[in-house]
Amino acid sequence: MVCLSDPEEVKAMLKEYTEGPKSKKKEFEKRYGRKKMQELLDLSLSESWISNNSKKCPKCQSPIEVKFPRHSGFRAGKSMF
Repeated sequence: MVCLSDPEEVKAMLKEYTEGPKSKKKEFEKRYGRKKMQELLDLSLSESWISNNSKKCPKCQSPIEVKFPRHSGFRAGKSMF
């Protein structure tokens, strides 16, 4: 049984759930419930998006949105036009 409080185990389980055969998906849904699996998947995708599209606040370490990604070609202090 997977410990749902261990992020690495949850990540591995979700990978198996999304990429494995239908029989494995049904097994997870039977064990944990379809709603719980969908909630875990949604949470994982949200955390992944936040991690890829934010940086830590220098004061409180909370994630803050990155307005201009580094790969956009925009340089701080320079006009885009």
